[in-house]
Amino acid sequence: MLQNKITFLISFLILGITCVAQTPQDFGKKIVKTLASPDFYGRGYVNNGSQKTANYIESKFKEYGLKAFNNKYQQYFNINVNTFPTVVDLSIDGTKMETGKDFIVEPISGSSKGTYNLLWIDSTNFPNIIEEMKAMRIGSSTAFVLDNKGIHNKDTLALFQEFKYYLSSLAPVITLEDKKFTWSVGHQNAKNAILSILRKNINKSTKILN
Repeated sequence: MLQNKITFLISFLILGITCVAQTPQDFGKKIVKTLASPDFYGRGYVNNGSQKTANYIESKFKEYGLKAFNNKYQQYFNINVNTFPTVVDLSIDGTKMETGKDFIVEPISGSSKGTYNLLWIDSTNFPNIIEEMKAMRIGSSTAFVLDNKGIHNKDTLALFQEFKYYLSSLAPVITLEDKKFTWSVGHQNAKNAILSILRKNINKSTKILN
């Protein structure tokens, strides 16, 4: 009888351990879900999200018994980040756009202020526009709209992307997005503004940007 009780107890403990044990996949998902939560502000420089992330990871290192290097879990370094400390305003043909909803400023964007006429560059005139621009006089009231819709060749798309950076040295540049924006961090800044705008907010009949 005693032996049966011991056997039952051991079986119960093993069953309990099996029920609560996490797989590596479950553990990884839990950590990623935590770090991807709004509490860490994208794990970047906004609201000290990077330091909050580092502190969380350090706490996990300690919790699981990892040894520190030279009595420290963190190594500090400096990083140059392009930030936008002032208000960003954009209007299209007199209609004010909402930052983050209708448009975003690209990470490497510079600063531009004024009223601009739009020069549209898309599959109908690219890459021929590169040669044509040599004879153009790009004034201070011009902004470029880059629309890659209909361009599928990878080499052409790569050239289109590089052309954006060249154009930003001449004037403000607008790129178009179909559904949503993706934000990242820029470590340098262009001479002029580079904006991403939802395609529904602008078309070839658009005349004025400010």
